[in-house]
Amino acid sequence: MKKTFRLFLLVLLGMVSYKEAQAHGDPTWSEEIAAIFYNQCTSCHHPGGLAPFSLMTYTEAYARRYAIQYQTEAKTMPPWPPDPTYSRLAHERLLSDDEIKHIRDWVNTNAKEGDPSLAPTPPSYSGGAEIINPELTVEMPLYTVNTSADLYRVFPVPTNLAENDWYITGFEVIPGDASIVHHVLVFQDSTNTAITLDAADPGPGYTSFGGVKSNTAKLIGAWVPGSRPYYLPNGMGIKYFRNANILIQVHYPKGVSNKSDKTKILMRMKRGNMRNVSIDPILAHVAPILTNGPLYIPKNTVKSFKEQFPINNQPLGVDVSVLTVSPHMHLLGKSFKVYGIKSNGDSIPMIKINNWNFHWQGSYNFRKVLKVPSGSKLYGEATFDNTVNNPYNPSNPPRDVFVGEATTDEMMLCYFSYTLYQPGDENIIIDTNAVLGTEGVSLKKLEAQISPNPTFGKSILRFNLEKSSHATIQIFDGLGKLLKQEASQIFFDRGENQYDLDFSSYPKGVYYLKMEGNGWYYTQPIVKSE
Repeated sequence: MKKTFRLFLLVLLGMVSYKEAQAHGDPTWSEEIAAIFYNQCTSCHHPGGLAPFSLMTYTEAYARRYAIQYQTEAKTMPPWPPDPTYSRLAHERLLSDDEIKHIRDWVNTNAKEGDPSLAPTPPSYSGGAEIINPELTVEMPLYTVNTSADLYRVFPVPTNLAENDWYITGFEVIPGDASIVHHVLVFQDSTNTAITLDAADPGPGYTSFGGVKSNTAKLIGAWVPGSRPYYLPNGMGIKYFRNANILIQVHYPKGVSNKSDKTKILMRMKRGNMRNVSIDPILAHVAPILTNGPLYIPKNTVKSFKEQFPINNQPLGVDVSVLTVSPHMHLLGKSFKVYGIKSNGDSIPMIKINNWNFHWQGSYNFRKVLKVPSGSKLYGEATFDNTVNNPYNPSNPPRDVFVGEATTDEMMLCYFSYTLYQPGDENIIIDTNAVLGTEGVSLKKLEAQISPNPTFGKSILRFNLEKSSHATIQIFDGLGKLLKQEASQIFFDRGENQYDLDFSSYPKGVYYLKMEGNGWYYTQPIVKSE
């Protein structure tokens, strides 16, 4: 309020224009910075989180303000390896230029707290599950971590689910100890290879750096701090192997001492007729996909390789719908670019990582399902640095490196999750926030509920506000096109509120509601049934 009054006074006295007055207002923790941190930083930087310190309070942020300014201006934090100038992906952990400027201006103007009553409510990191009553819960055995180096441990868990018509439609990873779980890869395997490896390694699980040491294991998904549960689009699922073992590969960072973990996976599953989504390393380090192989990086060299699919210069023979892309290399990796070329020569940019970091790899969703039409070709281009200039080089002095799963070996793989194309797939939205324009906003996401959903016509939106607020409510179609502005700056009181929604005039399909108020927003897909 003090800042608002100061701006008003400057304008009233005619000393500056309103726009100029805004530019002179010093950002504060309460009114600008806290919302940025709560959106982009505190999923790791909270008490008990993976990061070594918390940024939940003004005092904590103030103490590290100079380091925060340096890391955000260098764009090393928050960690997001893909290049956003090449392709825009779902659920990006990126600060906008305005947000970086706000942080810089905040630090350079003595990092003021402002009025604490204006600060948004901090998010809660209770570790509670979002998927309630999952069809399958898989929990690794209790494992005590003591490691002076990065540790990649695989825990095979039998499921004994004997039916052969199950599909995985969603999954959620719940770390046993979020302060030591850096990332998780989840596989399923129809053989007992991992069980045998587990039995031969003392203690629960077995150590495996690159893959899981089973050629029959199939990737289901990945988790990194800040990840939300992942759901496949309606009607799609990952075929579950009957009696499969679920392999949970956990990365524990170096320096963990006498801490225990019991990470679990919650799976949403359906039976019956589903569109099968496969997850495969379509681009792989084997000839003839690797066109200038073998994958061999001599010591003291920087070397690049190229992959192509299909092989022998043949294009894809069918239309394919792609949901995710997941590049994979080891410690010598320097860069990785994945793209497609259509039959007419048009490019399909997928992902480009300019500065590869093995410890921050992940599985990346497209904002919408990506159609790769028949006649296209897929390409991967990667560069490896096997010199002393690579700080992650596991060998000093460098040694000749070949393909393999060991820490000192290398890989060049790119996994895709995909299914056969059906008309309209390219309109399926994976990241609602990105498509509807709420991605990267410095606002708190409101907890709300729409009931019924699916709806036959009329539904009620219910929500609770900590402070009274004006709000705008909009309805979008599946392409992100604005259909209707339900309300413009309608006033809602503090406490319980509800708003009537009417979809009676809309045809059957999926729609998206976007509501934005003073310091908060809410988005939700709504299914209209007939």
